[in-house]
Amino acid sequence: MKMRSHPPPRGIEVMGVDLAGLRRAADRARFYVRPVDDRIVKNLQATADRFATLGLIPKPILVREAVRNAPQS
Repeated sequence: MKMRSHPPPRGIEVMGVDLAGLRRAADRARFYVRPVDDRIVKNLQATADRFATLGLIPKPILVREAVRNAPQS
Protein backbone atom coordinates (compact mmCIF):
# COMPACT_ATOMS: atom_id res chain seq x y z
CA MET A 1 0.00 0.00 0.00
CA LYS A 2 1.52 3.32 -1.05
CA MET A 3 1.20 6.42 1.09
CA ARG A 4 -0.75 9.18 -0.52
CA SER A 5 1.03 12.44 -1.16
CA HIS A 6 0.17 14.56 1.88
CA PRO A 7 2.11 17.13 3.85
CA PRO A 8 4.16 15.72 6.73
CA PRO A 9 2.04 14.94 9.79
CA ARG A 10 1.99 17.48 12.60
CA GLY A 11 4.33 16.57 15.39
CA ILE A 12 6.86 14.74 13.20
CA GLU A 13 9.61 16.80 14.86
CA VAL A 14 8.45 15.65 18.30
CA MET A 15 8.68 12.01 17.25
CA GLY A 16 12.29 12.46 16.13
CA VAL A 17 11.71 10.23 13.10
CA ASP A 18 13.05 10.95 9.65
CA LEU A 19 10.11 11.51 7.27
CA ALA A 20 11.66 9.32 4.56
CA GLY A 21 12.06 6.49 7.09
CA LEU A 22 8.48 6.93 8.25
CA ARG A 23 7.28 6.71 4.64
CA ARG A 24 9.33 3.54 4.08
CA ALA A 25 7.83 1.96 7.19
CA ALA A 26 4.29 2.89 6.11
CA ASP A 27 4.90 1.47 2.62
CA ARG A 28 6.00 -1.84 4.18
CA ALA A 29 3.17 -2.07 6.69
CA ARG A 30 0.09 -4.20 6.22
CA PHE A 31 -3.22 -2.78 7.29
CA TYR A 32 -6.25 -4.83 8.23
CA VAL A 33 -9.88 -4.01 8.83
CA ARG A 34 -11.46 -5.74 11.81
CA PRO A 35 -14.04 -5.04 14.51
CA VAL A 36 -13.00 -2.72 17.32
CA ASP A 37 -12.79 -4.73 20.53
CA ASP A 38 -12.07 -3.78 24.16
CA ARG A 39 -8.32 -4.31 23.72
CA ILE A 40 -8.20 -1.85 20.83
CA VAL A 41 -10.24 0.71 22.79
CA LYS A 42 -7.86 0.33 25.77
CA ASN A 43 -4.78 0.85 23.57
CA LEU A 44 -6.33 3.85 21.81
CA GLN A 45 -7.26 5.35 25.19
CA ALA A 46 -3.67 5.02 26.38
CA THR A 47 -2.49 6.82 23.23
CA ALA A 48 -5.11 9.56 23.64
CA ASP A 49 -4.07 10.03 27.27
CA ARG A 50 -0.42 10.40 26.23
CA PHE A 51 -1.35 12.91 23.53
CA ALA A 52 -3.35 14.95 26.07
CA THR A 53 -0.46 14.88 28.56
CA LEU A 54 1.96 16.08 25.85
CA GLY A 55 -0.44 18.82 24.75
CA LEU A 56 -0.83 17.36 21.26
CA ILE A 57 -4.62 17.45 21.57
CA PRO A 58 -6.53 20.35 23.15
CA LYS A 59 -8.30 18.31 25.86
CA PRO A 60 -8.56 14.73 27.10
CA ILE A 61 -11.01 12.49 25.26
CA LEU A 62 -12.82 9.28 26.13
CA VAL A 63 -12.27 6.87 23.25
CA ARG A 64 -15.19 4.71 24.38
CA GLU A 65 -17.56 7.61 23.62
CA ALA A 66 -16.30 7.74 20.02
CA VAL A 67 -16.66 4.01 19.35
CA ARG A 68 -19.86 3.07 17.58
CA ASN A 69 -21.38 -0.10 18.95
CA ALA A 70 -22.82 -1.76 15.89
CA PRO A 71 -25.53 -4.37 16.45
CA GLN A 72 -24.20 -7.93 16.50
CA SER A 73 -25.63 -10.29 13.91
